[in-house]
Amino acid sequence: MKNILHISIILIILIIQSCKTKEIVPPTPTNNVAGFVQAYTENGTLTNNDGFSVKIQDKDGKSIAESTTDALGRFELKNVPFGTYTILFDKQGYNTYKYTPFVVEVEGPEAIFLNTIRLTASSITEVSNLSFIARPSYFEVKQTLFPASSSTQRRYSIIFASDSPDVSKEKYKVNYYYLSDGDGISYSDLKRNFAAGSTIYLVGYGLTDNASSYVDPISLTRIFYTTNAKPSNVVSLVVPQ
Repeated sequence: MKNILHISIILIILIIQSCKTKEIVPPTPTNNVAGFVQAYTENGTLTNNDGFSVKIQDKDGKSIAESTTDALGRFELKNVPFGTYTILFDKQGYNTYKYTPFVVEVEGPEAIFLNTIRLTASSITEVSNLSFIARPSYFEVKQTLFPASSSTQRRYSIIFASDSPDVSKEKYKVNYYYLSDGDGISYSDLKRNFAAGSTIYLVGYGLTDNASSYVDPISLTRIFYTTNAKPSNVVSLVVPQ
């Protein structure tokens, strides 16, 4: 009798287990991301669009998909899961450009197309001998630009200012761009961002005709990605009263 009871219990358990519906986990929806790059030289002339590395990264910096532009500048990132990402564009002679935030939330079969990404080569202009002369209402910028400006190619700098001596194009409070030797930074502009009587620090970089920028998703700093990589000397100034 006990054996029959045990067998009955086992049968009931097996029947219950067989009736359970297995949980089906749906696949993560994905889509392809495609677009075109239009490349320019430092002075804004169209140039070759091929050879750009294109990567899409998640918020942790993990690479999700990669591609390389062809002769037309076309790229396609395949099977990207739904989410919010940063797309990075790299090529020798160009500083990294970050397209962010980019949201994938529409499933295929049609790929998600970006607007054409226009990328300018980084500046070859170097800034040195940076200094400032105090004038009645502004600081006159004195700098050496190499190569120097000519009738066919103007050269510019962009100057970053901070209240920290560790100032750079990634660490700054305010910037002043399209500056040539002899241009000025007004005292009123400085006092909008720094207290009168405070010491500030300034550094310059070469800049292209196209002062393109993006906001870095981590630091939330506006990055001017067409600057030359080499900084000038750092100069300290006291903001006038």
